[in-house]
Amino acid sequence: MDPFRVVGIIAKYSDPKAIRTAENLAGHLAERGRRVLIDQRSVTTPPPGVERFPMADLAINSDLVIVLGGDGTLLYATRHIPSPVPIMGINMGRLGFLTEFSSDTLLNSLDTVLNGVYHREVRHKLAVTLRIEGQEDETHHILNDAVITKSALARIIDLTIDVDGTFFTNLRADGLILSTPTGSTAYNLAAGGPIVEPTLPATIMTPICPHTLTQRPVVLPMDRPVTVRLLTEREEVYLTLDGQVGFPFLSGSSISVRLSNEFLTLLTPEHHNYSDVLRKKLSWGES
Repeated sequence: MDPFRVVGIIAKYSDPKAIRTAENLAGHLAERGRRVLIDQRSVTTPPPGVERFPMADLAINSDLVIVLGGDGTLLYATRHIPSPVPIMGINMGRLGFLTEFSSDTLLNSLDTVLNGVYHREVRHKLAVTLRIEGQEDETHHILNDAVITKSALARIIDLTIDVDGTFFTNLRADGLILSTPTGSTAYNLAAGGPIVEPTLPATIMTPICPHTLTQRPVVLPMDRPVTVRLLTEREEVYLTLDGQVGFPFLSGSSISVRLSNEFLTLLTPEHHNYSDVLRKKLSWGES
């Protein structure tokens, strides 16, 4: 039985190439007898037989969601897509660790996937609960990272960190990155953190420009909750989640980061090899 009878398409709506590709892709899928749903922000006038849906409705009614753009587009889309629904990411940009299928060979790759030839990969998420005195707790589920950082004019900030309910360390730094393995090749990597194989259930803590050079990145089991509280007063500090949403992080506020019950189901090429991805994306071994 064909598992992908209903296919949803989400494109980066600010990218004309992605929109044109989405329209061509929708027509190709319709010709192959699929019911095709397209994000209403991506395409104004869809091809004949293709239905426009709000992103959230599209996601829950699809057997497969195809995302055309870069990693940022996929991060945005995955906030609306239920965990069991697989995502096929099409790289319309330059780097793209999450969008592993190339737009140059899209139709051939899609036909291969529709014929059942692909690799299915589960990526863990982190649940981040923001606690601010006098307000209700707010929980978000992230695929890449939670970043606490000072504003451009703020001084160094002070944080205290507990792991699994036990004091771990105090940190004086420009900020802190709490990353999933999927996000280890994003801001974490730029800040000197380790690359972690993306299917491992781990949480990566990477200080941003720490005041004490002995405070280095730490990798922890994802099932050990991490709590970070801001001690600094009268400085502008922010919490950013997956680069998508942000909040002022006030003195005395805290975040609790733990393994989420949500996850990402990602389709990759059949002979997917993470070592090949790193060599290609990071230009390893080139003279």
